[in-house]
Amino acid sequence: MTEAVSVQNVLRVPATPEVLRYERNFSSLCDVQGIELRTEVLKYVMEEAQTSTDGAFDPSKLKETKRLLDLGMGRGAVGSIAKSMNPEMEIVGIDFAEYQGDTAYEAYNQRIIGSLLEPQVWETLKAQGAKFDAVLSVGLPIHVLEFLLSGNNIADVLDEKGQATIFTDMPVSVPEESL
Repeated sequence: MTEAVSVQNVLRVPATPEVLRYERNFSSLCDVQGIELRTEVLKYVMEEAQTSTDGAFDPSKLKETKRLLDLGMGRGAVGSIAKSMNPEMEIVGIDFAEYQGDTAYEAYNQRIIGSLLEPQVWETLKAQGAKFDAVLSVGLPIHVLEFLLSGNNIADVLDEKGQATIFTDMPVSVPEESL
């Protein structure tokens, strides 16, 4: 019998005034949907991605994942789905905001409240030492995705055999040297 996972800690990384002003100008559809609807939409997206990417993304592989990083965890839909597939999985989520009410935060072993644009967030993850088997991002604003894909932040915390999967419905501009 598996015990319910409780959140071990919540780290708050303050944003610099420049990042704070920048972040508040953007919002994501993920922010306004309830957790049940968001989870259903995400399940559908994952199933569609499996067929439309010729198997490049296989949600069943989440069953084997030991450590998952959820970039832009929002209300916790990714954590909820992943934990249902593998109750033993360690899940770390990062988001700029901490939502009240309708959330699935209980699926996360750790939540980091801070901007993905802040180097301190990535330094915190690297300082923890353990790498992630999988990094998953669903619905991040385009400016954050472009920032993440233009540097080594994800590569620095992803295991060499791990896989990062980013779902977006907008075109992303990424420098060729980062691919």
